[in-house]
Amino acid sequence: MENLKGSNYSWGLVAKIFHWTLAVFILSQILFGINLHFMDPSRVKGELIHFHKIFGTFILFLIFLRLAWKFYNPSPFHKGLSFFHKISSKIIQVLMYIFLILIPIQGMLLTWVSGSDVILLGIIKLPRLVEEDFILHNQYIDVHYAMTITLFTLFLIHLSASMLHIFYYKDKYNVWKSMKFIFKK
Repeated sequence: MENLKGSNYSWGLVAKIFHWTLAVFILSQILFGINLHFMDPSRVKGELIHFHKIFGTFILFLIFLRLAWKFYNPSPFHKGLSFFHKISSKIIQVLMYIFLILIPIQGMLLTWVSGSDVILLGIIKLPRLVEEDFILHNQYIDVHYAMTITLFTLFLIHLSASMLHIFYYKDKYNVWKSMKFIFKK
């Protein structure tokens, strides 16, 4: 069995579970949100938006747990990576985390300006921080969509970099192996 915590060679089981679970949840939420953006207004769209908001707050909660775990644990050392490679990777990761935090918060603001309540995790009603404003509503929708497309672009860059490590570098820097699940007999 893998170690729960990270090491110089692996992110550790807990970080891997966070990473891959969040990857599936976030990609699903992005694709679901893009689909919602192009749907005509209807009762069904309203119901789907309700689930989108609950799922968004759940993902935000998991992101904060992931960040807490990340700061508590060591990161693998990828010997031989160039400075440019390390810094560009760090920039993409930081930008992804920024958008993963800002998008749900901006979505909460969008919910409030639309006149609805924000229900954290579907159970805790948050106090209203902004007033209803239907003029701002459409602008907030456009911002939410643009931020989502930016996050999706960052995700594609991250995915492309992992494919580069797998297929071009043949994982000589241990980048892929440090994040994949290793099943021992």
